[in-house]
Amino acid sequence: MTAESDLSNFDNLETAMLFVVLAGVIFFGIKYYRDKVKDGRMSYGQALSHGLLITFISAFIYSVVWTAYLSFADTNNLYDIHVHM
Repeated sequence: MTAESDLSNFDNLETAMLFVVLAGVIFFGIKYYRDKVKDGRMSYGQALSHGLLITFISAFIYSVVWTAYLSFADTNNLYDIHVHM
């Protein structure tokens, strides 16, 4: 195995973990809203809209944090990404 394939496997694992965490946040967020706010009853449309809202908020926070990290903490990573494209 080369270092490049090890990095590729790590990226795949990182992406899978991100999706698992996001799915858990969406599931438990909808469940909490249904149980505590809506007294245990919720339509499919309400659950879908709350799941999408959680997804959009999570994506926004993720992109802001990632942009700040690349801009201030790890500026060489932007150069490396640009060089490898």
